[in-house]
Amino acid sequence: MTTFFDYALLTWPEVAALPRATPLCLPLGEDIDLTRLAATLGNPPRAGLLPSVPFGWRGSGLAVDDGRLGAVLRGLVDSLRDDGFGRVYVVTPQGADFDLGAARIALPHPSHTHPAALLPADHDRDKVVLIPIGHTEQHGYHLPLRTDTVIIGAIARGVVQRAPAQCVTLPAFPYGVSTHRAAFAGTLNVGGRAFEDFWLAVIDVLAGRGCDRIYLISGHGGNCSFLVNVVKYAGERHRRIFAATAWLHTAQPSRGAGHRSAAPLRHRRDGSRRRAGDGDDAAPASGGSSHGAGGGRDGFHRHPQLFHGLDRRRGVDRQPALG
Repeated sequence: MTTFFDYALLTWPEVAALPRATPLCLPLGEDIDLTRLAATLGNPPRAGLLPSVPFGWRGSGLAVDDGRLGAVLRGLVDSLRDDGFGRVYVVTPQGADFDLGAARIALPHPSHTHPAALLPADHDRDKVVLIPIGHTEQHGYHLPLRTDTVIIGAIARGVVQRAPAQCVTLPAFPYGVSTHRAAFAGTLNVGGRAFEDFWLAVIDVLAGRGCDRIYLISGHGGNCSFLVNVVKYAGERHRRIFAATAWLHTAQPSRGAGHRSAAPLRHRRDGSRRRAGDGDDAAPASGGSSHGAGGGRDGFHRHPQLFHGLDRRRGVDRQPALG
């Protein structure tokens, strides 16, 4: 019987110690049939499950071109192969190829018979769409690989709790860019170009559905320069939307990445640093760098336009959500 372990709950030294023959599986979406997956893998004693990709494929609720998502997936597979893992697979719905070759395992998926609800729902299109983007990377000897994703997901949910009439959040996306990847076991890297192309494609889809205020919030510093490019390109391509990005620092004053990451995890209600879960409470944000582009404009500033100014054209005078 195969035991599946959560890859993102490991620290990087624990990943370094994993036998390189351990199968590692990256699923698209939840509800994977683990019994069938184990049989496809040959029923190994242990196998790792990486954080699932929450959207991007047909039937996921927010689909982009297969080539854009495929480039992201291939970058992640290559990261693990470069780290010495020989059995790395992306678990996809049947019929979705993504040019993965032997790295693809196709299994029946619930989205075939019951496509996911739209992300965001149609009735939320006039709200600010928050897009939390984390990463799966090293955080010292004591914090899990999923730290960035846990923190930024909690921030996004906390903002929605405070201002539910004004904003909606997508599920936290657990992969980003790490140019220092080779120095630490377990750290993944989508690749800068693939990352930019994917998020610009996501904005294209959202803008096409009528969403006109989009805020890409990053929990990982390595994503930031690439997200700045994304909002610039989005401003050129979609002149009637306002897209912005920010890296939300989560502890001030900063005493290095370890303190900044550990403080909000200690704030979590479950009190666990290694088991940081998906609670409803938000880690406190206290500053950050931000960049916005809309209608061809760009510049560094806070973004009250997202929550306040742009509503005036609809005849609605809303107060800023955070203040």
